[in-house]
Amino acid sequence: MKKVLVVFVVLFVWAIPVFAVAPVTEDMILEAQAYGRAKVELELNEFLAPWTVYAEKAEKISVSSDRILLHTPYLMLAYDACHKMRAGQPIKVTDAEKILADYAGYHVFTVTLHGESPAFAEKMTTVAKQANKTILPYGVKLMPPEAVSAAGGKKSGYSVHAYVYFIDKEIKADQPVTLTVTTTDAKVRNFHFDLPNIR
Repeated sequence: MKKVLVVFVVLFVWAIPVFAVAPVTEDMILEAQAYGRAKVELELNEFLAPWTVYAEKAEKISVSSDRILLHTPYLMLAYDACHKMRAGQPIKVTDAEKILADYAGYHVFTVTLHGESPAFAEKMTTVAKQANKTILPYGVKLMPPEAVSAAGGKKSGYSVHAYVYFIDKEIKADQPVTLTVTTTDAKVRNFHFDLPNIR
C-alpha cells in the first residue's frame, strides 16, 4: 500500500499539465469531492479502479498486472478530497482551481509494466489509437525499474512506471481510445479506455 501511494504521489510531483475527459463545473467539483469523502476507507488500488485499465490479454488481474491509470480532473479532485479527509483538513470548492491550474492542456496516463529484466522497458514506445487516427505522445517520463519480490522475498522480476502525456485536443473525450505500449523485449500490450464513461 505504501509503495503504491508513493508512486501515485510521485506523479503529482513529475506531472506536467493535464486536463482530461469531463468538463470542470461547480457541480462536478462537488460530486468529485463527495466521492473522495465517501471512499476514504478504500485501499488506493480500489480507489483508483474506475480509472485503471489492464492489458487486454491479462490472464489474471492482480497488483502485478500490467495496467494504465488515466488521470482526469474528477480523479484529481476526488483524490485531493480523500487525502484531506484522512488528514483532517478542510475541503473547499475554491481549492479546485489551485489543484487543476497546473494541469491544463494534457491527458496524462500512468503506465505500470512488469518484465523479467531491468532493461525490458528501456526503449518503451506508446501510441494512442482513436478511430482511424494514430496519436503520438507529447512526452514520456520513464522512471527507473524496481525489483519485485515474490513470496519469501525471492526476486520475481522488475516493474517500471512511465508517465505518458498527450496533448488534450488530439484525443477526443467522446470516443474510446486504445493505448498500445511496445517494450524493448518486443512485447505489445493494448489498453482500451472507454472515455465517454470515465469521469
